[in-house]
Amino acid sequence: MSGTTPLVGRTEELALILRRWEQVKDGEGQIVLLSGEPGIGKSRLTQVLCERVSGEPHTLVRYQCSPYHTHSAL
Repeated sequence: MSGTTPLVGRTEELALILRRWEQVKDGEGQIVLLSGEPGIGKSRLTQVLCERVSGEPHTLVRYQCSPYHTHSAL
């Protein structure tokens, strides 16, 4: 995506997720939960991940919670 700044300070987190991706490609099921306070770069981290795997076969499933439904199940 053009116009974005470089990902800063999330090298370890990105490496961990990419290791999980390699395990998935080897046939090992994986789940990654990415959670945290607003503004720490969760969306940016997932954007970089999508860019990294864009040339590989995959299915993207994206869930987002609405701030208007914080007291209800997803």
